[in-house]
Amino acid sequence: MLKVFIHPTFIPEKTYTIDFILHTFLGIPYQIIPASQSQHTILQGEQDWQIVLEDHFFHQSTEPCGYIDRSFIPESVSRCSNRFIPEYDIPVLFGNRRCTVTGKKIHCGIDLIATVFFMLTRWEECLPDSPLDAHRRFSAESSLAYRFQFLDRPIVNEHIEMLWNMITHFSPDRQRREKRFRPILTHDVDGIHCWDSRFQFLVNLVGDLLKRRSVRAFNTSLKRFLSRFETHSSIFETFSWLMDLSETLGEQSYFFFHPGRGSPPDPAYRLNSPLLQSILEWIIKRGHIIGFHAGYQTYLDSRAWISEKSRLDKNLPHPTTEGRQHFLRFRVPDTWQIWEDHRMVADSTCGYADHEGYRCGTSDFFPVFNVSTRRQLNLIEKPLVIMDATLINYRKYTASQCSERLTQFIDKARKYRMPITLLFHQQNMYPSEASVNWRKLLSDLFAGNDNSIDPFPGR
Repeated sequence: MLKVFIHPTFIPEKTYTIDFILHTFLGIPYQIIPASQSQHTILQGEQDWQIVLEDHFFHQSTEPCGYIDRSFIPESVSRCSNRFIPEYDIPVLFGNRRCTVTGKKIHCGIDLIATVFFMLTRWEECLPDSPLDAHRRFSAESSLAYRFQFLDRPIVNEHIEMLWNMITHFSPDRQRREKRFRPILTHDVDGIHCWDSRFQFLVNLVGDLLKRRSVRAFNTSLKRFLSRFETHSSIFETFSWLMDLSETLGEQSYFFFHPGRGSPPDPAYRLNSPLLQSILEWIIKRGHIIGFHAGYQTYLDSRAWISEKSRLDKNLPHPTTEGRQHFLRFRVPDTWQIWEDHRMVADSTCGYADHEGYRCGTSDFFPVFNVSTRRQLNLIEKPLVIMDATLINYRKYTASQCSERLTQFIDKARKYRMPITLLFHQQNMYPSEASVNWRKLLSDLFAGNDNSIDPFPGR
């Protein structure tokens, strides 16, 4: 068992981070021991070897959570190379590039604890002056990761692998928790293009023309009304194709439904229609997951959130326990707390709409920490890495560019043996909707799926 000595300040924050690194991620038994002799975090193993992780963050702040201040956001991020890192360099958010090995002691200047805590908790998004986009979302371009060009790197995994290599420097026979690459395919059901939905589309048409007085919006809605409807058989075939794909990968598909009949931009389908009921039954029969797609206005409104979820659950044999916010509308830590308060098991909202990448510094699942209450929640975050709409609507990628970016992130997930949560709307799988042939792209992407390659041999 490792002994972990910490300075007795910010114990909830440090305990949360250390438990994620050593228990959740690495599966190493440990004991935390408060010790005021040093401000740094010290890991001590058998035969009294030590790894000193310098504290350049928490000791500068005041409790309860004085670090939620723009002055604690790094003004620059340097890059560092040492013998333990899994990449050619590693971003240094807090601390310095010092790394020395002397006998039974490694002294690391990178503040690994602060870095992992920063990325997982997303406390930079809690700052009151954070710029928001038109949907009141914290955008990728506002993040430290985007500004210093490490959004496409799972730096949480990189830092933990560095620590693991330090540990095995002294304990080469030590075992760690087994991890594996897992493609997690999720689908926000934002529309069902069938004649069962014609009434709501007509309502939207009239609203576009009369209430919003938008000829352009009316023309767009009219084209959708005339061309987007699919037959019942083709809708079933699309859902079945997505489930088939997940099954070939040894996984389940996740379909996140809204209760329907919402005001724009919420989905407008009728969940109690015979078609939708048949689809829900088919998904459950095949052993896949139905989740809750919380509406546009619910991300800060607990009453609206629970009202929508109750309406959804009434149409299902079992209550939903995970899902995602519509439009990825989300605020740290308030939206997480709503999900926690209503006993949800997992959320998968935490990804950027405007840019693909690791919003949380990882695609591994992790327990949520509320920086306002300074408490670890029961809720698990399954961070979203890539959404189809991000690649097409925001990034304006071609089909080949979409394939290239997806391949890059999937290769990274294979390397670090982690799950990767992807969002492909089922509507984009209809032939009439495809600006990109998503079916061919996904089939080619996962052809010859192999989880057996160890990217870190001998670890």
